[in-house]
Amino acid sequence: DHTGDAFRGWRFQDDPGAGTFADTRVVHGGRSSLRVENRPGVRGVNRRVAVRLTVRPWHQYHASVWIRTDSFETPETVRLFAIGGDPGRTLNFQDLGVKATQDWTRHHVIINSLDAEEIMLYAGVWGAGGGRLWMDDLVIDEAPLVNVVRRPGCPLVVRCDDGRELEEGVHFRPVRDERMHELADRGDFEVYHDPPVIEFLPAAALADGAIVRASFHHAVSIYSGQVAASLSEPEVFAWFEHQVEGVARILAPRRWFLSHDEIRVANWSAPEIAAGRTAGDVLAANVARCAGIVRARQPEAGLCVWSDMFDPHHNARDAFYLVNGTLAGSWEGLPRDLLVINWNSGKPAESTRFFADRGHEQVLAGFYDGPVDAIREWLRASRDHAVAGVMYTTWRDDYSRLEAFADAAWGQ
Repeated sequence: DHTGDAFRGWRFQDDPGAGTFADTRVVHGGRSSLRVENRPGVRGVNRRVAVRLTVRPWHQYHASVWIRTDSFETPETVRLFAIGGDPGRTLNFQDLGVKATQDWTRHHVIINSLDAEEIMLYAGVWGAGGGRLWMDDLVIDEAPLVNVVRRPGCPLVVRCDDGRELEEGVHFRPVRDERMHELADRGDFEVYHDPPVIEFLPAAALADGAIVRASFHHAVSIYSGQVAASLSEPEVFAWFEHQVEGVARILAPRRWFLSHDEIRVANWSAPEIAAGRTAGDVLAANVARCAGIVRARQPEAGLCVWSDMFDPHHNARDAFYLVNGTLAGSWEGLPRDLLVINWNSGKPAESTRFFADRGHEQVLAGFYDGPVDAIREWLRASRDHAVAGVMYTTWRDDYSRLEAFADAAWGQ
């Protein structure tokens, strides 16, 4: 429902009648949709709606919205997410994958409420450009067992309200998300699909109307399909050891680049929680073990790693994405002779000093398709902090500015 262009029942709506509109002509379902459209010359402004909702803590929710676009210039800034808990924490980070021009398409996110009893659900555009976008039929509901993880460290517990625990294979059929495994076999991941259901067997002896509750672990993706591996599951290290063996046999590299970087979900498995360790402790143990596996195969091999997950001035901190607990202390797992590839240009002096004080030589990973001259200031800020070199780093495979970057770094 709406009055003019202002929708009723929402906590807020950006610029009704000026940037957001109630459209009764273009709809997916019902009588009206939300249209986002800037006036000529207006760019980079937020066009959002938000609503406050009561939720149950530690429950899995599925939210979806139908979206249509017409020459919309900033489809990558369209979002649907929730904030909840105390202090307010963003509870999901999935990209919607909206296109500049598309017919009505349903877009999905998965939200775990964590410890929140209330959330603010946001939908809209952060920095809208030209063109038009419509949203309609936004819904949110509980959706248990989407991308349910089944391994020893992630138990599934099914219990009746009378306290009786049901046994898998005896009281209900084995539970497995076949769609998730089908996609994983080809290295893919899906934010949402129809989840598996718990099929009870006669031995469960459930009375009509009996309430049964399930406790489980599920995977989530960050942005465009980033799914984190466990930092402590033994099978992960078995796979890592197998890969190290193959790479060593075929390439015998003089230096190994460990891929620990932007780990945005961690420390949620039952053994990790039971151990009472911080996420920083778990990551420190992980990187130390990975380094040990490489060194066991090639004792003289050099090692390097990206800086961010071990830098207290970057990502080794509290409240990092969906990591459970602080990442402080993760740096304790780094061998002293490991080369740090430092990409913290935001706090160059603090970051390079931190690693230098711990005995690490560093390479500054600069450029990132930005101004080439920035590396000069970074080197100046880090001149006393054991910097061995710089690396030309590009997201776009654009090496046309490599020479200019080198001149900025080392030229007179």
